[in-house]
Amino acid sequence: MQNVECKIKGFTLVELLVAVAVFSIIGGIASEVLVSGLRAQRKSLAYQELLDESSYLMEYMSRSLRMAKKDLSGTCLTTAGTAGPKYNYETNGSRDRIRFLNYQNICQEFFLDGNQLKERESIDDTADNSQFVQTSSPLTSGNLQVNLFQIDPFYGGWSQDDNLQPKVTFSLEIQGKEQAKIKIQTTVSQRNPDIQKGEVPQVCYLNGIPQTCDGAAATALGCTAGDEGCRRCSAGSCTYYTSDQHYCSASFVCSASGTCTLTSCYAKGTACTSESQCCSGFCADGVCCDTACTGSTCQRCDSYSYAGVGNCGYVSSSAQDPRNECGTTGCYTGNCSGTGYACGYYTSDQHNCSTCTACNASGNCANADTDYGDNLYGCTGTHSKCSSGSCVSYTCGGHFDNENGTCTATVQPGAKDTYLNGNAKTTNYGTATYLYILNRSSRAMRPIVEFNITGIPAGATLNSASLQLYYYNYANTNPSGKTVWAYKQTHTDWVENQATWNIYRTGSNWTTAGGDYVTSNPSGGSTTFPASKLAWMSWDVLAIVQDAYANSIPAEFLIKFETEGLSANYSRGYFYSNNYTTDITLRPQLIITYTPTPQ
Repeated sequence: MQNVECKIKGFTLVELLVAVAVFSIIGGIASEVLVSGLRAQRKSLAYQELLDESSYLMEYMSRSLRMAKKDLSGTCLTTAGTAGPKYNYETNGSRDRIRFLNYQNICQEFFLDGNQLKERESIDDTADNSQFVQTSSPLTSGNLQVNLFQIDPFYGGWSQDDNLQPKVTFSLEIQGKEQAKIKIQTTVSQRNPDIQKGEVPQVCYLNGIPQTCDGAAATALGCTAGDEGCRRCSAGSCTYYTSDQHYCSASFVCSASGTCTLTSCYAKGTACTSESQCCSGFCADGVCCDTACTGSTCQRCDSYSYAGVGNCGYVSSSAQDPRNECGTTGCYTGNCSGTGYACGYYTSDQHNCSTCTACNASGNCANADTDYGDNLYGCTGTHSKCSSGSCVSYTCGGHFDNENGTCTATVQPGAKDTYLNGNAKTTNYGTATYLYILNRSSRAMRPIVEFNITGIPAGATLNSASLQLYYYNYANTNPSGKTVWAYKQTHTDWVENQATWNIYRTGSNWTTAGGDYVTSNPSGGSTTFPASKLAWMSWDVLAIVQDAYANSIPAEFLIKFETEGLSANYSRGYFYSNNYTTDITLRPQLIITYTPTPQ
């Protein structure tokens, strides 16, 4: 067999290095071209965004400035000397703010705040307004930075006192992303011609010059004093002649009041039937009067006038009403007051007011409040009173009537009672005729008592509540002066013949042995043992009873010494329980005073 030799020739290391270098150069060039393209694209987009926002900004500001109105009152443009009444625009010393009255009569302002252009508007045409000062809105987004906002210093036409049309020239330099920047300057001319408007013609003036003229000519200049025949403008003042004929008709002359009256006229106080007969031009209440005498009630020009016949004045006597203007409804007396142009009125008592209302100091019928049994203002009866303009009454529903709007309910005996013995923790005393209380160490005794208060009517206001136990004896040390508390016991489902120191009913333990109670919300009441036995002991338990009443539950009490756990000088007090039969009036009782809801 013939041997065949196969030779394969590879790349040298130099060739490989050259090839890698060529490809790296080509790749770098391609990458640079791509990056440059992206950079150019970002810059183009940034310029486009800058142009879009700048175009909107210029259009919005130019339109607002072009439609601005002249501030005739000067309440928007307030800078003395450079603005104020009859100006079109106002700027500040640094010329980066411009204020104007827009076409909606709203005070508006453009201003530079840091690098952001903003605007603010008042709620009306007044710059002195908290909303105008505190509230502003940006005109440029956070992507733009306003480096310059400048008002041109030439303020031509802004004043009413020149003949130039108002215009505003302002410059802006705005910078966006990618260092995009634009500079803009524009001039905006006000849309409306700058004419002398808003000027109210002055009476008896023509083109700003005071005039002197009579009759119809004075009327044409706005003078309306007196009759036209006596009217005159005198050096810019509107007045009238008070004598001679002037422009009155034949046989008439100007009177003291500027009216055309007959040449032969009646003096004040003379009887008349028409105004033309009187020199004053006024005939009132059948006599020539100094005025028409028709402006108020209770005024006359005849003998009833306090000012004398012929002079208009209020009716001089409080017992008169010659024009029958005053009625007798409510507090009105039916006559004039006698001291002014008004009808007289009562300032106390009921008079013609409705039930439970009376005359107040202003002569008006107002709500009158009374106590039960006062029998005033049409509300009578020992159980009736006036309240907020209504006559209301109450009933005690079988409880003791205190005859003052309150009732007293005595709940006796309690619904159930027993005492808890710390020395006999499983013993029940529900059938005992006594209730023990003891403050000895490890042997404390605590009575618990329940009262049913469903007899108190709904809607009542509880005024006082007193828990009372009859103290008939003691053992060990006399408890005189020692403090005893009555607290709210928190279980209503305890069983009288099952409760012990450990449980409140079979199978249910107290949370804390010795009975569960709270010392606040509601708060308890305290008292001290009297010096002698055979006396009632009372605890103020209003808060506990109010809590029970509000929650429609029985009133529960646990009674204990303020200080327990004594190893010496301890005391045991004895109270009668519900089971005591020798004198049932000495059983535990709860006395409640309440105010029922008036009906």
